[in-house]
Amino acid sequence: GKPKGTYVTIEAPLLLTADEEESRKAAEEFSHCLMEMVPEACGSVLVAGLGNRGITPDALWLLAENRFQNSKEFYESKKPAIKEQVLIPMQQICAALADMMEKIDGKISVIPSRMISRIRRDTRFTKDKTLYREHVWATFVRPKKEFPCSPAFWFEITPQGYTCGVGYYCTTPQLMQAYRDAILADPAAFRWAVRKAERAGFAFGGESYKKDKPGNVPEDLRTYYNQKDAFVCRENPSLAPLRDAGIIEEFKKGFQELAPLYHFLQKASDGRRTG
Repeated sequence: GKPKGTYVTIEAPLLLTADEEESRKAAEEFSHCLMEMVPEACGSVLVAGLGNRGITPDALWLLAENRFQNSKEFYESKKPAIKEQVLIPMQQICAALADMMEKIDGKISVIPSRMISRIRRDTRFTKDKTLYREHVWATFVRPKKEFPCSPAFWFEITPQGYTCGVGYYCTTPQLMQAYRDAILADPAAFRWAVRKAERAGFAFGGESYKKDKPGNVPEDLRTYYNQKDAFVCRENPSLAPLRDAGIIEEFKKGFQELAPLYHFLQKASDGRRTG
């Protein structure tokens, strides 16, 4: 979470399409509002602008070109552009979602710089020695050192489109057994959370065991019960929504629909830790 203090957020999505005169008037109005809120005896106040510039196809082409070149020299020459066109807009999206995510779970980390994937890949333990990624993602998750098996919200952007969802970032046999135990303990809660996610266009991903796992699970939940992983995902092959603030509202609505499933998965994870 954020450091303790009083935070006020002013949203103005129409400013993304405003002309210079409209922007000036809005800035004056914001100034008046701030002056009314700040006590005279207050020493200093931090004011931060968190507008979303959008992520364009050109920005994703830049990532793809950087991966293709696979050169440290090329990356260093394009690093300022990658930061400006990709990383900063990603941070702005994360910042715009932060308040809502903290309401879902106050223990989720909402520091944008810690949530966004690196462009440079760690190639130490992989056969693929390509140095750079052509995609970027952000995760909303509890601190991993304290909560190593917590579920995460995420969104990922690639040259082919974008996805968002919720689920376990990594799984272990013990965690997935806790997940199945949680379904057996409260199938109605799991069914409601899954149906809510599916009505919002999300679908379970990952593989299933060929042989049914033991347990007296309701037949309509057996497919979910037999999953090797536990996550849901929604895909969009279009890049157009990424260009303006509409993507923020899309992610907000989607993550709100996923909140019950997140809480179910988190409770299962907590059961694994205490069981």
